[in-house]
Amino acid sequence: MAEEDKYIDAFRTTLPVLIDREMYKVRKQQRSLILLVCVLLGVNMLLFGAGLWLLLYNRQQPVMVQPVAVPAATNVLTAPETAEAVPEPELELEPEEEPEPEEVPEIIKRVPPAPKPRAKKEPVRKEPATELLHTAGRVPEYVLTSKGMTLQNLAARYYGDRVFWVCIFDYNSRVLKDPDVLPLGIRLRLPRKEEYGIDASDPSSLRRARALAKSLTGR
Repeated sequence: MAEEDKYIDAFRTTLPVLIDREMYKVRKQQRSLILLVCVLLGVNMLLFGAGLWLLLYNRQQPVMVQPVAVPAATNVLTAPETAEAVPEPELELEPEEEPEPEEVPEIIKRVPPAPKPRAKKEPVRKEPATELLHTAGRVPEYVLTSKGMTLQNLAARYYGDRVFWVCIFDYNSRVLKDPDVLPLGIRLRLPRKEEYGIDASDPSSLRRARALAKSLTGR
């Protein structure tokens, strides 16, 4: 046991020394690697700066253009030296008279400009009750909501009476939370008349629609 304790003590004393030696080697390799990277970066920066300086220097260098000698022009039609120059007679130009502006007759001045035609506004076409009843026979599967559209108007158009708005509201309860607020641009489904027993000419059908509206909205 004493020998084993000696080995353990020796191992404990030598282990930190070995670790320090290895760590020193690793740090030395890291320093040399960092130094090599710094040197390479410095060389690259120097090369880049030299190339940029040469580029700017070549742009600032003026271009030398050699002048070209042009021979003096000689007048071929010159008169001989012995001939005397005869002065040419000067022509006097009469000033041009400016045309006087024509007077506009007073009758033309007093005539006012013609008024521009106004665009005629087309009257808003109102659907009579008979046309609503005729349209109520054709109920599409859905309609796209637009500005000014209400559930009452849709019920009067497709079912013949405004009281059947509650049927459309109940049929679209997933997308409609308030009967007075109709979002724009949504696909609003229209129920078939058989699903809610819709009949504008039957008083019992009207009473059922009013009772449904009272149970859903309290109206």
